[in-house]
Amino acid sequence: MSSHTHLERAVMRRVYIIYTLNALFSATALASMVLVFALWGIGRGVWVARVLENAPKDMLRIPEFYTAAFIQTDIFVEVLVVTCIVSGALVLRDSFRRVRGLFFTAFA
Repeated sequence: MSSHTHLERAVMRRVYIIYTLNALFSATALASMVLVFALWGIGRGVWVARVLENAPKDMLRIPEFYTAAFIQTDIFVEVLVVTCIVSGALVLRDSFRRVRGLFFTAFA
């Protein structure tokens, strides 16, 4: 009986480890980590407060301003901005899928 309990504990320990690693290294967690590091890199490469201060007050000129600011930055910052957009979209997509799944399974 004690070997069965020992075997059961060993198997369940491995199941918990796999479950934890799967949760830590899921696509959403990876995209979130990439998003955080890309935002950090943008903060290191660009003086964000100055960009926001220089932004026009006219709402119609904001897209033109940010497009020009994007084009005039280093390639490193441009890559980080695109990385933020892609990883942010993945995080949002996965979040909406999880919320939708929770909502529809709760009322099914």
